Amino acid sequence: MTACASSDSDLIAQLRQKADNGDVTAQYQMGLLFYNGRGVTLDLSQAAQWFTQAAEQNHGEAQFNLGVLYEYGQGVEADPTQALYWYMLAAQQSVEQSAEALNALLPTLDLEQQSQALEKVAQFNAKHNLSVSIQQEITEPPPNPHSPTEPTEPIQNQQNH
Repeated sequence: MTACASSDSDLIAQLRQKADNGDVTAQYQMGLLFYNGRGVTLDLSQAAQWFTQAAEQNHGEAQFNLGVLYEYGQGVEADPTQALYWYMLAAQQSVEQSAEALNALLPTLDLEQQSQALEKVAQFNAKHNLSVSIQQEITEPPPNPHSPTEPTEPIQNQQNH
């Protein structure tokens, strides 16, 4: 039984190292470990921190889980605007549960809270899309200026008299 516990702690240490190095999947998995108390002491504050790191890298499930934590004040101070923000981002990633969460939360928020969340989503998307755009520009070859986008031969008008 101690060999298994030792093996688990080794695996968690390896996962933690990957998460510390920015691996988004490892960050999400660390969040799950702390959220469920598997192999570590249950700690919702730690879960929120790991989910935040993954969510900021556009991990949909982490975004949804953060929404839950903010909606119910688990490991973080309850903040329905933050919950809405994370649920909206998760919905963009097609996380199934997010639509139901949005439908339940939206009617409880006033227009200002909804606007604040929408503005944050727009900022997140602008930042994320700019990052993706720059990365594509660096990795994709430039378009060939000689490739035709319009017909290269003139079109003859035929007039029948």
